[in-house]
Amino acid sequence: MVVVAIIGILASVLFVSFSDARDSSRNQALSTEVKSVQLAIELYKAQNGRYPAVVNDLLPQFITDLPEDTATCTFVYNVYDTEGTTYKYAGMNCLIGVDASTGMSHADELALCPAFCDGTGGENTACADTLQPDFYQSLAVYSFGAECR
Repeated sequence: MVVVAIIGILASVLFVSFSDARDSSRNQALSTEVKSVQLAIELYKAQNGRYPAVVNDLLPQFITDLPEDTATCTFVYNVYDTEGTTYKYAGMNCLIGVDASTGMSHADELALCPAFCDGTGGENTACADTLQPDFYQSLAVYSFGAECR
């Protein structure tokens, strides 16, 4: 009976460890996918002189597929001017197994809103519109000038 209990405890510890590793791997893969979309957007601009009006304009010439929305994860693409000179592509609430202490911070490369957006280098409370909720579970890529939107 004691042996079975010990095996059960060890199995539960291993399950938690593997679950954390799985979440971390999924989050890293998602980060790579978002960076691939950024590369495709930049290639589109190099060829067309502007960012695409809609992200689906990248298919299939610049990227074969885009990250898909799920029940909790939504991808948002915005072009902020009619000339197509600034964009932001964000995955909202997409990172799993993270909280405010382990998820995205304003200093991260894929931060939804970088620290400098508030003008002091601290926590950004000025990032605009609907892109602010659940900051630490979200990630984004953007052109120069669209960081703080």
